[in-house]
Amino acid sequence: MTVEDDAEILVHWRAGRGIRQIARSLGRSRTTVRDRIAEAEAAGLGREGLTWSAREWRAALAVARAGHPPDVPGGAELAALRERITAALLASTAATVWQRLHDGGEVHCSLRTFQRFVRDEVRPADPARLTVLLPDPAFGEAMEIDYGRLGMWTDPLGGKRHTVWAFVATLRASGMHFVRPVRVMDRASWIRCHLEALSFFGGSARFWIPDNLKTGVLKADLYDPRLNRAYRELAEHYGAIVDPARAAHPKDKPRVERAVPYVRDSFWSGRSFQSFDQIVSEALVWSRDTAPRRRHRVHGIPVGELFDEHERPALLPLPERPFRIVEWREAKVHPDCHVAIDRTLYSVPWQHVGKTLQARVSSSLVELFDADTLVKTHVRDGRRRSTDEADLPPDKVAFLMRTPAWCRRRAAEIGTATAALVDALLALGGLTRLREVQALLRLSDRYETARLERACALAATADGRMKTVRNILDAGLDQAQLELSPATSAGAHLHGAAAIVGEFGR
Repeated sequence: MTVEDDAEILVHWRAGRGIRQIARSLGRSRTTVRDRIAEAEAAGLGREGLTWSAREWRAALAVARAGHPPDVPGGAELAALRERITAALLASTAATVWQRLHDGGEVHCSLRTFQRFVRDEVRPADPARLTVLLPDPAFGEAMEIDYGRLGMWTDPLGGKRHTVWAFVATLRASGMHFVRPVRVMDRASWIRCHLEALSFFGGSARFWIPDNLKTGVLKADLYDPRLNRAYRELAEHYGAIVDPARAAHPKDKPRVERAVPYVRDSFWSGRSFQSFDQIVSEALVWSRDTAPRRRHRVHGIPVGELFDEHERPALLPLPERPFRIVEWREAKVHPDCHVAIDRTLYSVPWQHVGKTLQARVSSSLVELFDADTLVKTHVRDGRRRSTDEADLPPDKVAFLMRTPAWCRRRAAEIGTATAALVDALLALGGLTRLREVQALLRLSDRYETARLERACALAATADGRMKTVRNILDAGLDQAQLELSPATSAGAHLHGAAAIVGEFGR
């Protein structure tokens, strides 16, 4: 019952109608009518007197009720605690405040009565509960973007079940929808869906309002959201500004929020599809033919007509050069001066080892950035490894240049014994043997060529390994002009010339 209802009862009462007649005419119980009449009489408002309108009765009732507690059970005790209740509601909910007062024996009314008192008397106009209508958006101003779950789809070919999601883009002014079903909500799909939406609309809105998805927004922040670099480049290419909705604030993009249930019901529900390609093509047909037929709630004309006449001409024109789909990733430079992207290794200048670089990956190029500085570019040609020798340290480059063919030529320059030892090692194959041969040839940097040749000849009578050659040279055994029998082990070289002479003397 409101003041208007009370005034209506009293208008009938002063007109001379009985309680039963008033109750039947206004749809109220006779008890309610009787209580309102008793309240008016208690306030000195009799049945006799001038005929008052409902407005005059409302004014008289407001004056009579001023300073009195609300006419609800427990109203008097709640009115006495109004200031305490108001202060407590700043930190707790109404249910918690009522529980504490009820447990303390200060209030005896029910929770529902307490909540009604709070709603009507304490905070009837709570700013947090108010909805402020935004002005009508300008045509071409904003495009709201979101993902919504359509449901489960069973592939008829393999019987596998998939969760199908819908990328939904809605132009705020006309309400025109674009729907693109997807199975994977990764960054590449996010960019590709935007490109298809812009192509469908034939232009771009000036502001894009997406949800705070990781595919588009890396860090949700009201004043400084950090965007995915590929998404930022996409918006810059089309001259748009990305203005993400606040986290957990669906009213920042209300039109696309309302569109998701509509798409789920109008396009998806009750339909069967033979392939995922059919789902995509049918969604495009629905976006072009079905959704535009609904009437706009403000302008009263079909959405498609409003879009064609007003929204499409106001959109930003699409650039002549289409956006090349790219993906930004983080890539750590490993000790071998390479980063791994899609199971392919790409070299980076050795000074960046240990850093985490930003990789801009497209269908044809891989560009590696240190912050905003481009440090390396590679062509994606399908190879498993792309190495630029200029990226490697000088000593590593020298190692790569010393191929088996180079090692054989260098060994032949030293002598026949060295050449034979090198050929024997390389015949075993493998990168380890190449490293061993290179280490053997580097001994010529420390020892004379003749000494290395004699040491290789001695080692050939033992196990023919690089370590044996090195030990012979370190111990000076090559200068003793000793010849070892084939049965002599390489371990004897480690004990020096005296041990070998003693062995032969016995």
